[in-house]
Amino acid sequence: MSLQFQRRLFTVKEYHLMGETGILSEAERVELIEGEIIQMAAIGTRHATAVRRLNRLFHRLPEDRAIVLDYF
Repeated sequence: MSLQFQRRLFTVKEYHLMGETGILSEAERVELIEGEIIQMAAIGTRHATAVRRLNRLFHRLPEDRAIVLDYF
């Protein structure tokens, strides 16, 4: 006997509702990519350093050239 699984893709609205209702916590490292919820690896030291350096560089630009959002 063979079982077939059908994939269930999620919308952005459903993904956000999962966070609002507590199904997904803010501490979980997940992203919605093409309808699938993908568990992401933790950011490594080299990646975090590169992001901080770019963030510092972009903050020096005039606001009409770059908009920088701080998430760290």
